[in-house]
Amino acid sequence: MITEDSLKQVFDNVITQARDELQSCSQYDLERFWFFKYDPNARIEWNFYQFNSMLDLYARKCRQWEELHNGSQCVVERVRDTYIMPKISEFVSTVKAVSPGHTRLPTCREEAEWMVLIGEQYLKNLPE
Repeated sequence: MITEDSLKQVFDNVITQARDELQSCSQYDLERFWFFKYDPNARIEWNFYQFNSMLDLYARKCRQWEELHNGSQCVVERVRDTYIMPKISEFVSTVKAVSPGHTRLPTCREEAEWMVLIGEQYLKNLPE
């Protein structure tokens, strides 16, 4: 017979097992929780939609791992910089490789000069 206590026990066991599994993972093991695969036959919009969904799932798992291993202070920044931004960069590189025409070229001289100035400023501010 299913009782409230037996259901509570099942849910407690599932949560405990999931936490213990994450606790035993190394930082590099988190990659197994990344489920996005770019579909070259789909539109960029669909790939972006799928990427966004998978990024949310991955971020949650990484946040849980970070909290278990490194505490909850600055966890948002750690997850963003360590896990999320590299996945976004990888996605952008894939989109550029698959759809090279997606980048907009400057339409006038002023815009081209502005882009060069921004690029130079960016390079000056890179950490050494």
